[in-house]
Amino acid sequence: MTSFKKLEVFDGTEDVERFIDRFEFAVTVDELDTKKEASYLAMHLRGAAYDMWKGMEASDRKDVKKIKQTLRETYGIRRAAAWRAMITYRIGSGQQLDSACEQLHKWAKIVT
Repeated sequence: MTSFKKLEVFDGTEDVERFIDRFEFAVTVDELDTKKEASYLAMHLRGAAYDMWKGMEASDRKDVKKIKQTLRETYGIRRAAAWRAMITYRIGSGQQLDSACEQLHKWAKIVT
């Protein structure tokens, strides 16, 4: 299990696809039994990513495909799109400040 010792943990702030690719590589190199994949994946989650896993249905937490799907849905394209929208956002002429703050807050909840 030397590959898993070198695998970084995922807390939701890094690139989710990179993490999943490296996890799958470790599974292949160490010839991990498919029954253990979900447990090993969960052991490499921290912070918000672990909380996301913990909030899944008990049966889904044992299914590595469902865990990966949920990780992608939570930290994938939607998160990147919210980040881009946040950093490029400009307050429009005549726009109320509270409306701008509300929009930024909505994106910030997705990003964090």
